[in-house]
Amino acid sequence: DGPSSVPAVLEQAITERRVVRLGYVDAAGAETERDVEPVSFTGGERNWYLMGWCRLRGDSRVFRIDRVRRATLLDEKAPDRPFDDLCTAPPEYVVRPLEFV
Repeated sequence: DGPSSVPAVLEQAITERRVVRLGYVDAAGAETERDVEPVSFTGGERNWYLMGWCRLRGDSRVFRIDRVRRATLLDEKAPDRPFDDLCTAPPEYVVRPLEFV
C-alpha cells in the first residue's frame, strides 16, 4: 500500500483527533516541518484550509491544503481545542466547520 494523500491523512487526523506532522510551504516559499493539532477544514473562495493549533508557533493557525507537501499521522491524541477558541479567520474565508456523522 502506498502513502495516503495529504487530504486523506488530514481527514483521518481530524476524525481520530490525532496530531499530524506537516511539511508546509508558506506564501514566500519557505518550507517548515510542524506538528499540528487539527480542528477542522474550511473552504475559501478558491482553496481549502486546515484550522488547528500549531505547536511550532504555539498558536492557532490556518493552513492552505495545497501548500501542505507532506502529512504524517502521529500516534499522539490531540487535546480538545474547540473550534470557537481558534483564531478568527480572515474576512475572505468562509468558515464552516464540517461535522462527521
